[in-house]
Amino acid sequence: MTGGLREALNRLRSFFRREPLDQDMDMATHLDFATEENVNLGMPQKEARRRALIRFGGVQQAKERQREARGLPWLDVLLQDLRYTLRTLRRDRSFTLIAVLILGLGIGANIAVFSVVNTILLRPLPFHDPQQLVRILTKNPKGGESSMTYTADAVDEFQKRNSSFQEVTGYFAFSSSEN
Repeated sequence: MTGGLREALNRLRSFFRREPLDQDMDMATHLDFATEENVNLGMPQKEARRRALIRFGGVQQAKERQREARGLPWLDVLLQDLRYTLRTLRRDRSFTLIAVLILGLGIGANIAVFSVVNTILLRPLPFHDPQQLVRILTKNPKGGESSMTYTADAVDEFQKRNSSFQEVTGYFAFSSSEN
């Protein structure tokens, strides 16, 4: 097992076994060792203890640094944020209701728009060879796209006289084919 993978597994394991590891972490012993080391350097007992405390930055801060070094601090922060969010949402019910409604509407609108885009733009055309499709238009630049359409009778006439295309069909955007 590689060093990075082993470290990741150890961090994950320590995240879920926080309480036993905190009990194993005896900062008083470390503080005593640091004090003894300072005494061996020639400091008086009180000064050696004070310097050891300064070096550790306090027992609680040292514990926090140790937890961060062995655990997953970003996951701790995420879980804290989630707990805070749930407490806040539980406390203010009207805000929660409005937030859920807005999220529901947003998600629903997103699904509707994606469904339309998927149907129109992303899904392939329901034809055998879509690259062989031909669009027949009239030459009337004044009216735009809406004036470039043919009537249902014209499409029927194209179908009857067709000799160049495999099939001719019409798209009736604003009227039914029953005209």
